[in-house]
Amino acid sequence: MSRLLQALFGRLPIGWLQLTHSRTRFAAALAGVAFANVLVFVQMGIMNSMAVATLKPYGFFAADIMISASDANSMTEGGNVARQWLFQALEDPDVTAGTGLFVGNISWQRPEKTLGLTTYGIDPTLAGFISPDLAAKSGALQLQNSGILDRNSRAFRRKRPLESARKAR
Repeated sequence: MSRLLQALFGRLPIGWLQLTHSRTRFAAALAGVAFANVLVFVQMGIMNSMAVATLKPYGFFAADIMISASDANSMTEGGNVARQWLFQALEDPDVTAGTGLFVGNISWQRPEKTLGLTTYGIDPTLAGFISPDLAAKSGALQLQNSGILDRNSRAFRRKRPLESARKAR
């Protein structure tokens, strides 16, 4: 192999000679680089999933601007926002409408377990602030003590028949 490379490139680089001198060292170095690459890709996957999870709640709403508290890092944390800020924003001639958004965490007791739910409260008659997917279901929100649950969340996913059959054994 060295003769072929020497014929192609002329003088062989010292690094290549050191790598190929001992095959076990070469394999160990290759395994180390491959493991480092795997770690980098795992970290990139975690970073991407955190970004998607942080931005997901904003997709429920059709708003150009959202005013939040100065100590908030995401929609679900931080202090309350003074209603005065909403009124100040509504005074701007470029702002056509605005409403308050109430965010809370509740515990829901179910027979099999207790679920922690993040709830968003908004006036259901103002369908312009809700995403088009939720606006189609906003009629249910006008009933007292009602809400819309995301069936795709982890707590509500139905087990596949194969998983249920395995657990029954």
